[in-house]
Amino acid sequence: MESTFTDPRDGKTYKLVKIGKQVWMAENLAYSNYADFVKNVNSAGCMYNWEDAMLVCPEGWHLPTNEEWQELVDFCGGFFHAGKVLKDNKGFSALLAGYGHTGYGTKATTLTYENVIGQWWTATAANCNCAVARSMSSTVDYVYSANYDRHFANSVRCVKDN
Repeated sequence: MESTFTDPRDGKTYKLVKIGKQVWMAENLAYSNYADFVKNVNSAGCMYNWEDAMLVCPEGWHLPTNEEWQELVDFCGGFFHAGKVLKDNKGFSALLAGYGHTGYGTKATTLTYENVIGQWWTATAANCNCAVARSMSSTVDYVYSANYDRHFANSVRCVKDN
């Protein structure tokens, strides 16, 4: 397996990690053309509302579904343990970049909980106003899923197409 991927759209190189049968970007995506937040883009990646997150992964990659995230969580020890593995794992290196809110039709103006919470969009819609995101916290070792307003600005991890 290659250990890096260079995004042809902007030339940024991402570390890769194979966990179980999946190949993940080992960094938050930092493609700024769709981003709602570009603060700390070099260390924490960009943040995207859900509609943009559905489009932002480069060719050959995609926004993982909630089921693909669950496969990752299960491989890393399940609900109660996976957060510790993914936060400490030098391969996956989950960064707790916080989240933002994009408002309605505007770019994000508020970024909260940096270094406390990390939220990553999934490709799974919850209802007409929400989508599923996976979250980790600095205070517990869980990787939990919850429904968030699609206007939230969350991080993105892309998974390689099969």
